Amino acid sequence: MVFGALPLFNACLKARGHATLLADAGAEAFSYALRPGVLESYLAFFDGAVESLEARDDLTDAERAERDGLRRLRAYPRELILECRDAARKLRDPECFYDPETYRRADRVIRTTHAFLNSFTPQFDPRNQTFSEDLYAHLTTSSRDAYFEYYENDLLSRLEDFRPDLVAMSCPFSPQVGTGLDLSRRLKGRFPGLPVVMGGTGVSDAADLVLGDPRFYDYADFGIVGDGEEALPDLCDALEGRLPLDQVPGLWRRDGDTVVQPRTFKNVDLDESPTPDYTDVDFSHYMLPEKAGLYTTSRGCYYGKCTFCPESFRLSFRMRSAERVFDDVKDLVERQGVKYLHFFDPLTPPATLARVSRWVAEQGIDFHWYAEVKFDHIYTRRDFVETLSKGGCRQLQFGFESGVQRVLDRMKKGNKLDRIEVILRNLDEYGISMAGTWFVGFPTETEEEARESWRFWRRHPDTMHLSLYTGTFSLGPEVPVYHNPEDYGVEIVYGDDGYARCVPLDGEDWDKEPLHTALHVRSDIEVTICGAGLLYAAHAPEKLYALRNVNMVGPTSMDDPPLEERRAWVSKEIHLEPAPDGSGVLGYVAESLRTFELDATDRDILLAMGDEPVLLGDLFQHPQAPPDLRERLARLVDRGFIESRDAVSEALATTHPVA
Repeated sequence: MVFGALPLFNACLKARGHATLLADAGAEAFSYALRPGVLESYLAFFDGAVESLEARDDLTDAERAERDGLRRLRAYPRELILECRDAARKLRDPECFYDPETYRRADRVIRTTHAFLNSFTPQFDPRNQTFSEDLYAHLTTSSRDAYFEYYENDLLSRLEDFRPDLVAMSCPFSPQVGTGLDLSRRLKGRFPGLPVVMGGTGVSDAADLVLGDPRFYDYADFGIVGDGEEALPDLCDALEGRLPLDQVPGLWRRDGDTVVQPRTFKNVDLDESPTPDYTDVDFSHYMLPEKAGLYTTSRGCYYGKCTFCPESFRLSFRMRSAERVFDDVKDLVERQGVKYLHFFDPLTPPATLARVSRWVAEQGIDFHWYAEVKFDHIYTRRDFVETLSKGGCRQLQFGFESGVQRVLDRMKKGNKLDRIEVILRNLDEYGISMAGTWFVGFPTETEEEARESWRFWRRHPDTMHLSLYTGTFSLGPEVPVYHNPEDYGVEIVYGDDGYARCVPLDGEDWDKEPLHTALHVRSDIEVTICGAGLLYAAHAPEKLYALRNVNMVGPTSMDDPPLEERRAWVSKEIHLEPAPDGSGVLGYVAESLRTFELDATDRDILLAMGDEPVLLGDLFQHPQAPPDLRERLARLVDRGFIESRDAVSEALATTHPVA
């Protein structure tokens, strides 16, 4: 799905009289990899890199780590990767896309290939203590990554033809800063003197760390923090001599050896921004059969109290008027042909949604949308939900976060579990599918409370449709818990991996990894991120259940029925590769894109199950069954190697429509 910054900045720059060239580098690089021979060249490069490292006995610690990491990639199935071109064709074809079985297979192929290619691209996270040193050490090397050939053979050649006066990069997520600087390095090599500016939430969230480091300006000329709608055109004016640089809001730069911080910041009036311009977007790079995009109606969060949320999401709330939003929607649908929108706000204001929905219904606009919202009291009103449905709402993403009231209260989330029940019934009545984000590991949450959140989902299979489990609690400097840990019963410590984590003051903690693994493989977040959830909710709501991972992978080991009573089978979406030391296997699970080390006993269990469903209880009767068979089966089930169905999932996946 097209990220909203591209069409928005395209419109803002055009409004100031500037010519533009748009490039979604991530999407285009993946499309480039699908060209004849490119995937094969990456596979050959991978084989050569592993063989070269394995042939040496004088590896440094870093080279040994690189070798071991590359070895794990052998578990990625080649046959799946080489299906990628056909999978992309199917996802862009409506008939194939709306067939759940075809969609799921193609989606696994695309995600597996994407993960394999990205494994060549180092990820640098500003939350990590070693971020700066690791990033700038990498930038001094000439290593090849998944973007290299696209940069050299496509993007840079197009820029040479376009001859830009400025290259602007938006990094929505902090790990993209490293990728952006690597591209900037290559730009500077091809076009000496070409100015480069970087911005986006990924830069703004770590401005002091990223832009405050003088080394940043060895690769990029400027950084912009905050709103870019006016700052970017202002920078263009400044480079043309019509405005002093220090009057560009949010602009960081270097003067000699000194980093110059912004003299001014500006929160733009969102009603002054032009309608996003998608007319220059090449939709052929996206794995959808329809034109779909992201659109922002506000900045900041109208609620702004959640203690797990970073400041960039919570502060400085402003909103575009409902009239301007509706004008944009009408233009996007009727002139630009973008009929599917994800309202990509921290929380989309309910008043905006209601007014836009009424006008969409009154004018009969063919428009379908999805929004990120909260379990506010307004959604308990049936007339309000009905208005949204009539105005094109097909899916709402709620911040569920936890199924335990004590934990929700600690988060200052404002959710009430009894209110959630009412809202779910209203959504179901008016044909709006529900997706919900949640996570485990918030400070003081117990393992039992985390499991209860999953049980809450399991108790509502026909009204809670897509489980957007996001992982364990993410701790960073912009999160309130980080600054006042004692208020949450924890202290902050940094582990050997360089990341901060919460340690309970009472000394009681629990291992979150096993539960996280089980929930991750059953998460539907990828279905939502790519836009498939919205399109299915709009055109094939009766098939939406067939996309749920829990319906495919089956219940976790902690769910009913007990393991001994389940008919189960080895997943067809795994791949086993002998471990380098011969002691076991590396097992790849396509649903979670993860590779696990399995020992010889785990391998023998999977082989003993064969290709047909078996009653797991029968395995306990085998004379050579290991004494810890139940624990091993539980791990294999939770990791996605062994699949099963329960009665509820089976019935819903085949018979129960959303609308």
